[in-house]
Amino acid sequence: MWCYLLLLVAQDVPKDVKYERATDAVNKLAMQKLQAFYSKTVVKADFKPMAHSTLIVGPGLWAAMKGVRGEFEKPKNVEFMVPNKSGVQKLNGMMPTTSNDQELTWISVHMALSKVGKVKIRKAKANELSYYWALIPYNLTEPIYVADNGKHALIFDFDDNKKDPRPMFVDKIGYVEK
Repeated sequence: MWCYLLLLVAQDVPKDVKYERATDAVNKLAMQKLQAFYSKTVVKADFKPMAHSTLIVGPGLWAAMKGVRGEFEKPKNVEFMVPNKSGVQKLNGMMPTTSNDQELTWISVHMALSKVGKVKIRKAKANELSYYWALIPYNLTEPIYVADNGKHALIFDFDDNKKDPRPMFVDKIGYVEK
């Protein structure tokens, strides 16, 4: 039990990142939702508890989804202006606007990690929080978790619903850094 609690509260936040913590109960709900999502095969996975009306797919994951982009009905383009050493880098993400696009997004999110190996859900590391914070124009607010299979990692930012937190942002970590 002690190790599980450590996973919920231990968070190394970089000094330059504005970060607001959620209660342990809300963090636990979000973590359990991701664990349940990845505990089943993609065929049996339940996407409805993950669906969010304003889900944003970050630029790293959207780039990785290039093989299925043609299957989306009405994906809405989302632009990210990311500061880097050379100035500002413009990157594209996506917001699914139909229920079919939501489902295709969640199938892709599931398959991005589950087809390679066992998925571990954990708190984001300091460099992962810095990556995410560089993408967005607002402060980070928990719950924020990473799903990691040892080869690839996705960062999930949940909304502030205390009874049923749902991911509102998902991205493949490290896209801008390359």
